[in-house]
Amino acid sequence: MPAMSIATGESRPLFESNNVVWNGGGGGANLVTTSPTFVSTTPGAANDWALAPGSVGIDGALVNAETPTDDFDGRPRGDKPDIGAHELGADAPACP
Repeated sequence: MPAMSIATGESRPLFESNNVVWNGGGGGANLVTTSPTFVSTTPGAANDWALAPGSVGIDGALVNAETPTDDFDGRPRGDKPDIGAHELGADAPACP
């Protein structure tokens, strides 16, 4: 499962790994358990959930056979990928 969301009142899964988990619960490998810093999280605004410079999720992804080589925007992740959908500082994809 590439991503999941837990609604208010639902139980957390028993196993989580390679995720940002800062609201308690979970277990597994390579968890970021402190609050990450995002570019913009203003209540009621159009937020930018990309990691901000200095975030604990930068260069923190677990690298294995299932690690995506490109981020959500199609930009290459490199050999030390960030946790999350967007790779901080990644170059734009090359035109074909």
